[in-house]
Amino acid sequence: MFLHVGGGRLVPLSGLVAILDAGVLTHSPETRQMYLRLRSAGAVRAVDASWRRSLVVTDEGITESTVASLTLYDRWHRLARQWGRDPAVSVPHDII
Repeated sequence: MFLHVGGGRLVPLSGLVAILDAGVLTHSPETRQMYLRLRSAGAVRAVDASWRRSLVVTDEGITESTVASLTLYDRWHRLARQWGRDPAVSVPHDII
């Protein structure tokens, strides 16, 4: 199963770790440090920073999205229910 994160990009749900609001980059030095480290390693699928609204963290890196984090969470929740998975059990590790 895949989550559409906007801009024609899909993220496999099996590797989903977190859906974060992009504002976390300005409010959390630790998250910003992780982001910059992954970006320098080529593990960030970027969009124009002025359009970035959320960060989708997977076991392979980070995909930036122009879609709001709550909208992505709603999409994920709908998919989990549609495929008979209990959203309370299969929730990504961190949704901010």
